[in-house]
Amino acid sequence: MTKSFAPSYYIGIGFSVDHIQALQVLLQNLDCDIGACFILASGMSLAFTSSKIEQLRQHTRMPIRKAEDGMFVEANSIYWVPLHKTAIVASDCISLSDATSDIDLNLPIDTFFCALAKRHQRKAIGILLEGTGADGNGGLKVLRTLGGSVIVEQPSLGEYSDTNPMGVDISGVNIMLPPDKIGQYLSRSLYRPLLSESYDQRVLPSRPEQVNERIQYLEQQLKRSREYLQIALGDMATAEKDLWLVKQKLHQTTVENQKQISEVVQVKRDLDHVLRFIDFGVIFLDSNLLIRCFTSTATEYMDLSEADIMCSIFHVSLSFTYEKFMDDINQAIKTKLPVQKDITEQDRQWTMAIVPYVLPEQEVIAGVTIIFKDESQSNFFESALNVTYRELHNSIRNALDLLDTQPFRQKLDVLLVDDNDADILLVQKQFMRCTDCAYEMHLAQTGEEALQIVKFKKVDICVVDYRLKNETAIEVTHLLRESGYDIPVIVITGYPEDTLYAELLSHNILDMIYKDDITPQLISRSIRYAIRRHEIDSSIDKVLNSPIMELDSAVH
Repeated sequence: MTKSFAPSYYIGIGFSVDHIQALQVLLQNLDCDIGACFILASGMSLAFTSSKIEQLRQHTRMPIRKAEDGMFVEANSIYWVPLHKTAIVASDCISLSDATSDIDLNLPIDTFFCALAKRHQRKAIGILLEGTGADGNGGLKVLRTLGGSVIVEQPSLGEYSDTNPMGVDISGVNIMLPPDKIGQYLSRSLYRPLLSESYDQRVLPSRPEQVNERIQYLEQQLKRSREYLQIALGDMATAEKDLWLVKQKLHQTTVENQKQISEVVQVKRDLDHVLRFIDFGVIFLDSNLLIRCFTSTATEYMDLSEADIMCSIFHVSLSFTYEKFMDDINQAIKTKLPVQKDITEQDRQWTMAIVPYVLPEQEVIAGVTIIFKDESQSNFFESALNVTYRELHNSIRNALDLLDTQPFRQKLDVLLVDDNDADILLVQKQFMRCTDCAYEMHLAQTGEEALQIVKFKKVDICVVDYRLKNETAIEVTHLLRESGYDIPVIVITGYPEDTLYAELLSHNILDMIYKDDITPQLISRSIRYAIRRHEIDSSIDKVLNSPIMELDSAVH
């Protein structure tokens, strides 16, 4: 008779007799020559009957034996622990005792896993199948603590947290797999020749038939090892291919980023072109009140030169007498509101506006713009400012079209504030024709109704008619923001006003659409612009503070 070999691993399987199908599937997908022994510990609900054992034998070629006190365990064999018994495997021998304590009786799987872990530590593997309830949780933790491995059956439900539908604490689980994958995993991971640290002269074959049998066994093991080596080499080749694809994707991303940077530079050049031909003085300051750039006309009002770039505005003198200049700048920064002054000196009159640029999402000052305009051309002042804003607005939109390639979410919640039924139908009709994403409309006729909606519904964009019955879009916007709701706002109006763009800009209203111009494409573009504005604000600020500003020399 062939001498048996000691197991290389001791695998305890906790299961429920009334969920024996999972154990059958596991054994059916488990190779019977991986060199480990398997000890089955069932919960306290039902006894492990002979009919159940016969069912298991139909799914494996390994022998299945009832564990008895003093029985030696062998590799590639299965042992089942009788009900109301506790088992310990020590020196490759099973020691059985009666379960007397409440823990042993109520949590037999826990008791067995703990004993297995304490005796065999890194050579111990605990597998917990479905249907055991809380029994097994404590034993798994002991296994994990003492260096053993823990495998848990993956529940049938797709989602789980730290406590899955089986009732198992998975925080310390090594692997979670369905029963068929558990068997395949063990076959792939534990397969090895039985020449281990437990192999010595006592298990060497002594008769010719034993030698032949051992040679055949080792040849099978060698063939199996070669197969796994080929699989590993295939996996390595696949990994190399994946790495090459990642490198290609990285290169493509680098090229795209360079293209996007070029487009941002072009946006800067477009803005410079606009500023070069306006006939009033403009000075751009950063958040530290350092001069970023200025138009040539600004030198008529302040003693500016190229050497003043990135110098404090406080170090530059005015070309006229005005003692409150610095006070007005500080006031604009403190209140975050524009300050406008009419100045008269001798026969000359002009208007000065100090406009702080506020980041809506952070309510912090990102910069200040100082504008000078000769009063003799006051009729064109607001119009020119409005044109500048429109040009800047269009440049930002063009940059957004190029840089913003990420798709929107599948649905956006839109709050429409309008008290004209015909206008409401017009706007709703155009929204329904938009194809970039779905829009869910929420209607309000006043600012208070809008406020009640945003209190209970997360709104992505707010579209407001400029002239409501008792209020304007600016007042509705202030009501929402003072109540703590910072929502991107788009104004629609049927009364074109040349100065309205600049006025809306001063109140951080992001865009305006004339009702006669409304189309699905314009709506989609305006909403994308408004929602992305927070990101564009920070991007433009970064560009204006970058070495790209060296291009400003072309302005002067």
